[in-house]
Amino acid sequence: MSRRSLLLLLLVLVAFYCALGFTGFGTDNDTYEMLRRGHELLRDGTYVPSRSPGYPLPEVVIAITGYAGGFLLSNAVSALLGGLAVACFYLLARDAFGSRAALLSAAAAGLNPHWIVASSSSMDYVYALAFCLAGVLALRHGRLYAAAPLLAMSVASRLTYLPLGVIAYACMAFLPSARRGHVLAAALLFVALALAPYAAIYHAVGASMIQVYTGQPIGFFSFEGYAHLSDYVGRFVFKNISFWGAFLVPVLAAAGLAWWRRGRRRNVGLPGAPVPGIALAGIWAAIVYTEALFFRLPLEIPYLLPMLFPVVFLLNLVPRARFFLACVLVGHLVYGLVSLDLLKVRYLHTGFNGRVAAGATFGPSFGPGVLIQDLSLRHEAEAYHVKRFGLSELKRGLPEPKDE
Repeated sequence: MSRRSLLLLLLVLVAFYCALGFTGFGTDNDTYEMLRRGHELLRDGTYVPSRSPGYPLPEVVIAITGYAGGFLLSNAVSALLGGLAVACFYLLARDAFGSRAALLSAAAAGLNPHWIVASSSSMDYVYALAFCLAGVLALRHGRLYAAAPLLAMSVASRLTYLPLGVIAYACMAFLPSARRGHVLAAALLFVALALAPYAAIYHAVGASMIQVYTGQPIGFFSFEGYAHLSDYVGRFVFKNISFWGAFLVPVLAAAGLAWWRRGRRRNVGLPGAPVPGIALAGIWAAIVYTEALFFRLPLEIPYLLPMLFPVVFLLNLVPRARFFLACVLVGHLVYGLVSLDLLKVRYLHTGFNGRVAAGATFGPSFGPGVLIQDLSLRHEAEAYHVKRFGLSELKRGLPEPKDE
């Protein structure tokens, strides 16, 4: 029954992601920068990162598929990777909580509107998360060395996933049954494989690969004109709320309160946890790391996607877990269609995908949801960025033939 349920869920989700992928490459300008830089690498053999420090795996895959088959093929790869991530999460949750809870958890995570956007457009978020979850699943089943290339591919998609792989192997080392010598060897293999493409990038472009960190005369709490800690805190809180949607914030707060009360009654930190304490520590470490990284750079909401699956996983430990998971599932569906905005945001400047928030005032209002907003802008975004980056050959889905 669980296999059929999983297969049906995956077919529905992948078909849904693919259907939405018919609307274009996506609205993120980084998609078109990856198409340009990946194409230059394949055509000329010279590499320039789409943005620092480089995103080599999706840059190459998105360029190959984008130029070979247009956005249909490129987005289909994202849809398949989105389905792979959900499948891995389902299997991890099933091992811990059973097939029914896993099915509800997988649906709740797979229908987050930001995840749907990532899985139906040509962007690197889904690459990193899919390979990361596949690597964690391999570790869960004791495949120490098989996990290394999978986790390395997540790092080759986004360098910020390197600490997550280290956390995963560290958790394996502290399990009572761990063979620490093998864990260490596999972890070193992972690090070597993960850093190899970035060593090549550094050889190709030098120190400019880290210019996003060294090229700005700014301190830790300043980026793009935000020089005060209060600006960071405001953006950090607002975008965390925006990731889940204002509908779900009270639900998540109630779930956290229920977990805390249950723990206090039993006088233990992790009451009735069906997973090892070290695994839960690793999950919390991943969440804290993601939030700390986002606080340093509170720009794009999808930076918070590494938190999606761990938080949904932890909801299974809360009393009345299925109720809260159902609320998250429904909340995500609603948030994709309708958003409740609590603030009226003031921007420094405008332009397509070029707005930078400069402040906000309280002003509740309803508007189109995350998914509706994204889909409504895709054609406009593609026309704008194709012209901006000189990607006119993408209109046919094939590169122009070279003049001899």
